[in-house]
Amino acid sequence: MNARLPRLAPAALAGNQAADETADDLAQAFAQLMRDLHKQLGGAIADADTVARAAWHASRAASSGHSCIDVRDIAAAKAAADCADVVVPQLRASLTLDASAAGAWLAALAESPVVALAEDRNAQSTSPEAILKTFRPLVLDHGGLLYLYRYWDYERRLAARLLAFDCAAQVGSDGARAELLRQLFGEAPAALGERNDAPASSAHADQQRSAAATALTRRLCIISGGPGTGKTTTVVKFLAVALSLAPELRIALAAPTGKAAARMQESIRRQLADLRVADDVKCRLPSEAFTVHRLLGYRPGKVQFRHHRERPLNFDVVVVDEASMLDLALAAKLLDALPEHGRLILLGDKDQLASVETGAVFAEICAAREPNGASDTHAPEPLEASSKQTIDSPTRDHGLAGSVIRLTHSYRFSAAGGIGKLARCVNDGDAGAALAYLAASPAGLRWEEAVPKASALARTLIEGYQAYIDAIRDAIRGDAIRGDAAPAAVLAAFERYRVLCAVREGEQGAVELNACIGEHFRAVLAQDRRASEWFPGRPVLVTRNDYVVKVFNGDVGVALPAPGGELLVHFPTSDRDTRTVAPARLPDCETAFAMTIHKAQGSEFDDIDIVLPIRDNRGDNRLLTRELLYTALTRARSQVRLWAPAEVVKAAIERRTRRYSGLALRLGNRANPIRDGRVQ
Repeated sequence: MNARLPRLAPAALAGNQAADETADDLAQAFAQLMRDLHKQLGGAIADADTVARAAWHASRAASSGHSCIDVRDIAAAKAAADCADVVVPQLRASLTLDASAAGAWLAALAESPVVALAEDRNAQSTSPEAILKTFRPLVLDHGGLLYLYRYWDYERRLAARLLAFDCAAQVGSDGARAELLRQLFGEAPAALGERNDAPASSAHADQQRSAAATALTRRLCIISGGPGTGKTTTVVKFLAVALSLAPELRIALAAPTGKAAARMQESIRRQLADLRVADDVKCRLPSEAFTVHRLLGYRPGKVQFRHHRERPLNFDVVVVDEASMLDLALAAKLLDALPEHGRLILLGDKDQLASVETGAVFAEICAAREPNGASDTHAPEPLEASSKQTIDSPTRDHGLAGSVIRLTHSYRFSAAGGIGKLARCVNDGDAGAALAYLAASPAGLRWEEAVPKASALARTLIEGYQAYIDAIRDAIRGDAIRGDAAPAAVLAAFERYRVLCAVREGEQGAVELNACIGEHFRAVLAQDRRASEWFPGRPVLVTRNDYVVKVFNGDVGVALPAPGGELLVHFPTSDRDTRTVAPARLPDCETAFAMTIHKAQGSEFDDIDIVLPIRDNRGDNRLLTRELLYTALTRARSQVRLWAPAEVVKAAIERRTRRYSGLALRLGNRANPIRDGRVQ
């Protein structure tokens, strides 16, 4: 195979077409390099093309969010390529291997000088140290998983640290701990006996109590739950109990993005008012949340953070919110930086979208709770199998079973109606029920099957920003922009509503809708539509951390005129004030009338419009998944309007995100999540 490897067709649906083409070029160059190195290092000439193809798949899969490919599983390899793009016929043919061909690939890789074997022929594990001493770009592990070395290293480091942290470590005495938990969570259901009048809320509070108790008695606690299930309430009460028992504890709060960190901070501040603990305990609760990058000490131009295994964080407890957004590399570096005595609490929703980068770390950790990855704190019977999937019986003797807690009751959404019911239908994969419910036009939901062109759609969408437009007019008309109240009011008005898009580019993409909404916005405010990209009222989303300017990925600001006429971008601060930054000083940012669903993770709005693409050049909507739609729906507190044809909604609900990885295997999950497709 001296010719270049087959290339992928352009991806109109992908979030960033240029990035897709770059990933394709990178995979092509990497495959060529592996072929050349294989030959130069004495590998069998006959195996060079096979090694190159496998290297191509490993690189392309990593660019698509997978940490490995399963050479034994042709469906896995095919899905890894399909996840990024449709495949040209020549490449598709190369993926349809029979069992003997897969065996030949494994044999060729096992003998290649560019591939390290994490397990030898006798299934004896090769030590990481041995692999490090004889570094090779590819690693074959678990009998058939092919990794780029860096992701193999991140995965084995993360698994080792998680298992090391999965141990008992109690705060305070049993009696003192139990009494404080009773004060904050009420009587446990067991104490109420079999009374028929025992409130249902006590059972719901027991889930939260179980989570807090786990965090107080183990060094690792993972709490998964949907919006409004009380994750923040639980962690605030846990911190209050911990500080009551051990006032000297040093605690850090963090989240993957600046927006998520700000929301975490605000949520905790709101909880303090009703917290039934002494004032001195409230004063010791942390008041600031950091991005994970800032917590670890990001250094521009450096791969390694300031804090790592040899220079750990100076905290006893680290709480990370929106942990589903953690990618494999960041999660590994976070665990590396924790002190040996430290305690880690991860909060998130396992049913949300996985990280934009490689891995589905939070979902895989939660899968260790039960083999089917879906139990709650009371260990119900396993979920019924879908299609031909095999479900094992619940077990407590593997993985991180004792450290993972699931909260199931939402205090925000009713499971019987509105957004909550639709989200449940989507999460259950019941497209028929979801479509029927949407068609009934229930309170809080509107469904528009006919999706107009971007310009016409923008004229409707801008109505959602009327309160924002009014706030800008009031601020400018009254010259109130001189004070702090007006910018804060403008920011608050903007945060009430948002347009969420499944894709970045295309007719229904965020870029096109931002341009159209921006044009209508200028017309409504009688602004010169020929002016530069910066205009009064332009909302911007920061997409890159800047530690000098102190704005971070996910931060949202609004451009407003200063008394002298120049525009300044106002960002909210932790004390509900605002700070200003000149547009020229901002790092990478983009207009934020419309944003992708991925970038909306960690945010909440009163009302949202969700826009799904009606079609794409490839004839399907492969990136539209159950997790994407669920994540979008649960960004809203009150109202959702969905713009999408029925067939698009149905396809999205029936398609699950699949990411290939060996993390759950390393954590001791007896079921193979890669081959069974259980880990999203």
